[in-house]
Amino acid sequence: MAGVDVFVISSTDTAIGNFESLINHMENNLDEGKYTAVIYSLSSISKPVIREKFKVLHKRIGMISIASMFFKDDTDITIDSRSDIILTNLKKEVLLYINTFELQPHVVEKLMERSTFEMRDILCKDDEQIKKFIKASLQSKNVKIFEKGCSFPFSPGQMRSFLFESEIMLNNILVRLQNDALYVFKQLATFEGNIV
Repeated sequence: MAGVDVFVISSTDTAIGNFESLINHMENNLDEGKYTAVIYSLSSISKPVIREKFKVLHKRIGMISIASMFFKDDTDITIDSRSDIILTNLKKEVLLYINTFELQPHVVEKLMERSTFEMRDILCKDDEQIKKFIKASLQSKNVKIFEKGCSFPFSPGQMRSFLFESEIMLNNILVRLQNDALYVFKQLATFEGNIV
């Protein structure tokens, strides 16, 4: 980083340093790819980090919706295979959100005994359960992609419906996972070592 300032951050003395200033400095002085990598590498142990991770992840939503459905013109890929590929790509995106917010199963399971998580339906679930949740979410909005496949050049209405509904679904999941991450942070700050 050109002209780097020295930042000293203290968790005990709030007069020393300011985390938001450090985040702003990095955002202004790093290219987007490096900045994103730095944010992903930070631990989700503060509200500013959780919120910054949310912003970085939120930028991905439109791109992943489109990227999840494009295929080469390959007649060997069946409708079911294409649908499974789409679901797998969306599942990987949701798992990225969970992992980025560090919603680890052992912590979440202990906290579930005390409270309800907004994304209880996907936290601490295996890959197939997450795919079923995504499929059910899209089908509940009457998205027909799973019945008719992905031949979007012949059905542009289906493509718009899928993109629109998948973006809404990913956005809702991301917002609710951020809330769950903030809840975990609050509980960890309150109970300290009793949860981990």
